[in-house]
Amino acid sequence: MEIKQIKYFIQVCKDRSVSKAAENLHISQQGLSKIIKNLENEFEVELFERTSKGVILTEFGSLLLEKSEKIIEEFDLMLDFLNDKANLQKRTISLGLPNILYSDLFSLIICEFNERHPDVNLEIVELGSYACERYMEKDLLDISFAVKPINASKLGFIPVATSDVMLLVNKNHYLANRKEVELKELADEQFIMLTTDYKSRHLIIESCIREGFNPNIIFTTSQLDRIIGLVAHNKGIAILPELNSINAAKNNDKISVISFKDKPFKIEVGFITNKFKKINIITKKFINYTLGYFKDNEIS
Repeated sequence: MEIKQIKYFIQVCKDRSVSKAAENLHISQQGLSKIIKNLENEFEVELFERTSKGVILTEFGSLLLEKSEKIIEEFDLMLDFLNDKANLQKRTISLGLPNILYSDLFSLIICEFNERHPDVNLEIVELGSYACERYMEKDLLDISFAVKPINASKLGFIPVATSDVMLLVNKNHYLANRKEVELKELADEQFIMLTTDYKSRHLIIESCIREGFNPNIIFTTSQLDRIIGLVAHNKGIAILPELNSINAAKNNDKISVISFKDKPFKIEVGFITNKFKKINIITKKFINYTLGYFKDNEIS
């Protein structure tokens, strides 16, 4: 008997269905059935009764489940202990960061964390939201920020903040003096957006379609600063998270920011984790520091 077999057996018990367990384990139903059959052959007993509605544990199956859960719990504790010991020597965190997300704020958090933990090296990898997900799924990053929705079958999500979006226009734009607008008023505008690898682009387009129009996208870029620069030169309008918008207006006197009366969508920001990988102790410290920073400073 192997640890993997025990984990698969527990999943079947949990789901009460071989097909559902196979789906959750990302293996074929035929492969999982074979693993369960091998277990039964090893002990020369039946672990499940097969019914039209799924599977039911036999008496022996119930005993095996009780022991298996204890074994897996001890095994996971042992792995945690060994990983923590090993990771005490690992002083590098590879961090995925979409460049649209609270750029100045996250820079401040990273700097302050580094001051508290000068022995920890933060390797920042700037990517689009979708690329951050792909990197996490392939175990190429320790942790990453991202925007919902995510691929929940492979990734976990630790909420950090939720932000409204705002409209950026040039000071000479006819909407510049408005305090509020509705998204439907922008049907004839020219939009400046991030590339297709950024969630915010898709959220904007989906919101526009719900309002009955397809946005006219005339500029596409992966650089937040370029979007702000193009708006400042009156080449189009942009929709960005609230904090990014406010900072853009502070740093550029050619830009006006306007709230949305209808609140078309929110940007949900958080850490994404690989569901199939333990988070090391150094990375946990960074996560907890970031969550504490947002809470202490009442940033939502």
